[in-house]
Amino acid sequence: MDGDSSSSLEMVKDWISKNNITSGYYVGRDMGEVPPQQTEFRFKVPGQTFTKQMDVALTAYDAFGFPTIAEEIISVFKSANPTSLNMSIIITAKGFVRLSLFIPDPSNDLVESLCTLSGGNLTQMLNFQKMINLKPKFAEYQYLMKGYGYGVYKEGFDVMFHYKLE
Repeated sequence: MDGDSSSSLEMVKDWISKNNITSGYYVGRDMGEVPPQQTEFRFKVPGQTFTKQMDVALTAYDAFGFPTIAEEIISVFKSANPTSLNMSIIITAKGFVRLSLFIPDPSNDLVESLCTLSGGNLTQMLNFQKMINLKPKFAEYQYLMKGYGYGVYKEGFDVMFHYKLE
């Protein structure tokens, strides 16, 4: 990861060490010739309860220079009382790209709340779910830094739902 021998990689390493994160389940690396090559790290956030996990996750926003998550979203997460919380950090040699929180097996209420709060079209999303006859495996709440949307992706806070097609 020579291209990531930057302060962002050092900051991630320090934050992971400080929060006793000893393993991850995904590392992705853009191998293209044209910068910025991105590196992604995914892991379960440590903590005995979701509230403790959320507290750990929220420290990353400040540590890495991302805006704080709105209290309304944090409230929606906590009221859903998920069993665990996962995180994704994406960096380049020039800095941080995206920070995401993943809630596995989100309840219907959480999916509907996140879709509505993000300004998504709930009817369209529910019709899509009905068409594929699947519920999301993950609800993702992400922040994409300005300049990394490339005119295609929404910069700032956004919600995504991940489905496992079998």
